[in-house]
Amino acid sequence: DTTAFPEIPTSIFDSTYRRDAVWKQRELRLRKAYVEHLENLTVKKDDEKEALQERILQQVTGVYRLAEDEAIERLAAHTEDLQKRSFRPKQAQPACMLEKEAVLQCYG
Repeated sequence: DTTAFPEIPTSIFDSTYRRDAVWKQRELRLRKAYVEHLENLTVKKDDEKEALQERILQQVTGVYRLAEDEAIERLAAHTEDLQKRSFRPKQAQPACMLEKEAVLQCYG
């Protein structure tokens, strides 16, 4: 029964090797779990970032929509005001004709 270390008894070598193997497996499991945990955190942060960007986009869109609605209302009010100012009801007879008749009646 020859080993790489002949001065160490076989039973001690085997138990040390087994203990080291168990520790290596445990360390490997811990590393895998840590990597998985980091990946989950990364996915979670990416989801949060995406949700935040979506919320910001909705807020900006809302602000623009509100500004657009206000502009449409102002334009409608301005147009209505202009229509009121430019509207003059047609008279049956022009004002000058009425004045002419009045002059003829007084001096005619």
